[in-house]
Order: sequence, then structure tokens, then C-alpha cells
Amino acid sequence: MKIKLIITFRYYLHTALLLCLPAMLMAQNSLKTIVIDAGHGGKDNGAHGKFANEKDVALSVALMVGKLIEQKLPDVKIKYTRKTDEFIELGERANIANDIKADLFICIHCNSACVRDAKTKKDRCNETKFGVETYVMGLHKSKGNLEVARRENESILLEKDYKKNYDGFDPSSDEASIIFSMHQNVNLDNSINFASKVQTHTKSMGRNDRDVIQAGFLVLWKTAMPAVLIETGYLTNAEEEKFLSSTRGQQKMAFSIFKAIREYKYELEGKILTEAERNEKPVLTGKDEDDVLLVVKATADTIKVIKITKPIIALANPKDTAKPKLYVNPKNGTTVADAVLFKIQLVSADKKILLNSPAFKGNKTIEENFSDGFFRYTTTRASTLDEALKNLDSVKNEGFKDAFITAYKGKTKISVSEAKNMLNLLKN
Repeated sequence: MKIKLIITFRYYLHTALLLCLPAMLMAQNSLKTIVIDAGHGGKDNGAHGKFANEKDVALSVALMVGKLIEQKLPDVKIKYTRKTDEFIELGERANIANDIKADLFICIHCNSACVRDAKTKKDRCNETKFGVETYVMGLHKSKGNLEVARRENESILLEKDYKKNYDGFDPSSDEASIIFSMHQNVNLDNSINFASKVQTHTKSMGRNDRDVIQAGFLVLWKTAMPAVLIETGYLTNAEEEKFLSSTRGQQKMAFSIFKAIREYKYELEGKILTEAERNEKPVLTGKDEDDVLLVVKATADTIKVIKITKPIIALANPKDTAKPKLYVNPKNGTTVADAVLFKIQLVSADKKILLNSPAFKGNKTIEENFSDGFFRYTTTRASTLDEALKNLDSVKNEGFKDAFITAYKGKTKISVSEAKNMLNLLKN
């Protein structure tokens, strides 16, 4: 029976790959529609602590995120998978996003550090573990990733006719990992980019950063756009449960996610955050004593995970006396920090593309940049954003309609906002 299941899974997945996965991944260049998915709901409580249920915390944070988007990014359309305590099937959550052709899918969850003992059939919980993790689609090769993915995927067991809807998929089986090991998310590049911003902003709110992680979640697997699953904290940790259950704690988490959304949107669209936006703080209500912060470093109890190198570069300390090396623009003689350049990205792929490929339409200035497991192909270099915007217009006129502005410091990809800030520091 297992052999038959594996063959069936492989057949369907192979067909899906042939139909849906292009050889080259064209870049997204706008953020107009977001689907916010509050995890679990209804008969599915999700993880739980001593008094809090995951479904309630997730819904509260999700609605707060949506409200912030409505207030501060009015041009963005929001769609919720649920706005009340109701049970929504995992496949339907993804369908909602796919049907409206969303640009970003955000799942909001809470974590648990409990593992079911096979012999005693009881949960063994690590009550010291805490922190925020943001997952993107990938391989759950480590035991820790597998356990988190299994727990979230087991929601399908509460669905009617789940075996029929998911072709016999068993979320607790080893065969499940075979499916995901064959699958590559065509939107992984942007998913990692956004996930990194979530981690950066939650860390700035005093939360423990447990990194961007790859794992196989059904709800991410079935989406056709950049997608992340945010584990906002551990309900099995008493202090983190108190934080996530408090109004102030939820407001901080929601604001962190919103700031990541705004930064991601601006980066896609070539906009720059204003100083007020960069320094904006959340409006907090509720009692101060409910605002619990966990700022100590993670200890050895943390489960080994697959960590992805973040495409985030810390800004230089203005107090540092060392001056960065300078790059001289041969066109006008102006200087910029060493290799802080704006480029125009045409495409990214998980395999190398020949620089003389017909896909590049004879462009002789193509550069190959490798990071996060992907090859990114760019053209032109600019020392200022204004120059890059002009280059972008020219490149689009050449037929690369999905091209967009990106930035690099040396060989490391950074956000356009970070590049702009670095150049401003140099001027000062």
C-alpha cells in the first residue's frame, strides 16, 4: 500500500511540476493583494499552553496585521482566510489565495515544544524553548523541522474526506517527506526575503530570533505565490504564553509583521522608506505588566534546524572610525561605498543559465549572482537609485517586463532600503 501511495504522490507531483514550475523564475515587482491566514480555528485548537489556544492568538494577531495594512497601506487589498473562530481546511486556505491571485500569503501560528512519546503516548514538553521562527517551503530534513511540519499538517485529519482531498496523504508518515523532497517552491526567493524581514523586525521588538527555516507545510506547498508561516512564539513557555496572550504582546507582533510587509512592498516597487517610517513605533494599549519580553539568548535546548543565511546586512555604525572603501562611478566621478550598487534583476533560477542564452535577448552586460541556493541574473550597475530607475525603464523597454531594482554590497544581496541608508551614512 505504501509503495502505491508513493507512486501516486510522485505521479501527481511530477505532473504539477511539469505544468506549474517554469525553468526560470520571473521576478515579482509589486504587492497589491495579501492573504492573511490565521492558523487553525473552530474544532482545531492548534497548540496550547496552560490557558491560551493557538487558534485564538493567531486570529487576534492576524486581524491586527490587517488593520495596520488598511490604515497605512490603503492601496493593498487584504483577504482573510477566516475572521472568526471557524475551521477552514488547509487546502481551502491555499485555494483562497490562488483564486484571487494574491501576491503574498502569510500564515500566522503559535509554536509548541511538545513531542509525543511513542511508548507512553504522552507529550514531552520543553518549557524553556521560546522565540519566533518564520518558515518557508522546503525540505524538513532535521527532526525539529519535521515535528513542527507534522504538527501543523495534522490539521487535515479533522477535515471531511481528507484522504480523498489529499490523495491519501498521511501527515504523520515518512512518505510525506518524499513528497516535499521532490517539490521546489518557485517563489522561494521572495519568500525567504520576506521571512528575513519578519525575523529582523520581531527581533527589534525584543523577541528571540530563531531564524528563517525551511520545512514542508501543506498550506505553503499548495500556494502559487510567495508564502511564509510565522510561528510567533511558544505557548509551552509560560512567559511567552503570557506575552502572546496580552494585548500589548499581540500588538507588538502584529506591528513587526506589518513593518516587514511595508519594507517588502517598497523594495519590490523601488520605493524608499521615509525616516518616519523607519523609526515608527507601535501604538500600544493594555497594562505594562502584561508586556513580557524574552531577550536572553537561546540555549542548547533548541532543536537543530536548517538555517538560511539572511539577505540582511547590518548598517555600519556611524561612530566607527574606519571608512569604507570607495567605488568611483566612471561616468560622473562620484563615489559610493565599496560595491554598494543598484542592479536590475531579470530572472532567478535554481540552476545556472548560460550568459549567452536566448532568454537574455543578446544583452551583453548580464551578471550572475549566487546566494541562498539561487542564481540571480542582473544587468547594469548604478551608484544612485535615480540612475537605477532610468536603467529599469530601459531594460523594460527591451522586453524584460518583470525586471526590478535590486541592490548588492559586495557579492551579498541587500534590500534597496539598506543600500540607500548606507549611501546616506557615507554622505554624512
